[in-house]
Amino acid sequence: MKRWIMVALGLATLAGLASTAGACGDKFLIVGRCVNYQRMLTTQRPGHVLILWSSNTKSAAAIRDVQLQEFLQEAGHRVNVMAESEAAGEAIRSGGYDVVLVDAADADRLRTDLEGTTTGVLPVMYQATSAEVDQVRRSYRCALNVRRAPVKRSQLLVAVDDAMRRK
Repeated sequence: MKRWIMVALGLATLAGLASTAGACGDKFLIVGRCVNYQRMLTTQRPGHVLILWSSNTKSAAAIRDVQLQEFLQEAGHRVNVMAESEAAGEAIRSGGYDVVLVDAADADRLRTDLEGTTTGVLPVMYQATSAEVDQVRRSYRCALNVRRAPVKRSQLLVAVDDAMRRK
């Protein structure tokens, strides 16, 4: 009986030594099991996002970046881009958008156009001071302050998810 116990303990020890995962993180280094960083950046609330830009602002240039539009699509959103025009309000109301990214200077006018809809407004600022950001956040409860172009992907995704949650 004692001999069988010793054999069982020996086999258990050998089985433990043969495992491939060692210390913390070692399992991610095994070929074919690595974590794709881009895959980790996915949205919690996928929705229909509109990027509304006017050509004369720095924040519009920052959010009009094609790579950011592709990133939002990879994260799970449907993305459309529209230039600012007189007919933009009507197009937005009929488009079924969840969130509209717009320059903070145009956000007040757009918000009045969107009264009675469920579309949220995410004001975008470029290198704004903390006082300006606080003022916009008081009015809209969320904002995106671009410190330098291009916009950080994680910053954009967090801001859009926040706007989706608060709309």
